Amino acid sequence: MPSTPQHTPVVLLLDKRGKDIDSVDEWLAESRYSSSEAADVVHVLEELSDFTVRERPDLVFVHVDSLATDLSALRKLTKTNIDEPDVPILTFGTDDARRDLTSRFANLADQLDRFIPQRDKTTARNA
Repeated sequence: MPSTPQHTPVVLLLDKRGKDIDSVDEWLAESRYSSSEAADVVHVLEELSDFTVRERPDLVFVHVDSLATDLSALRKLTKTNIDEPDVPILTFGTDDARRDLTSRFANLADQLDRFIPQRDKTTARNA
């Protein structure tokens, strides 16, 4: 059986989680993307470097205290060349635009689709 090519998981930094289940977490659970939640930025790095898993998730997400600070730190830690990191890192804040989350989720899906290949039904069944 041919193996499906693995892509580098996308890292998704999210605002700090509130008391309730986060709307982004719910959207991810219902989306086509396989995901893994990390406890913190260090755990994100562990998820990215774990080569013992048979199938890697499409994305690793983590709720952080500061999107800007943790984005900067992750970019430094994952950078292997001068220009840009090898790992795609996206941010998604919800506090600043709660009323328009539907269009923001569509925009997030578009961004993720640039890095995460669409699986056809045959590939998905064999995976």
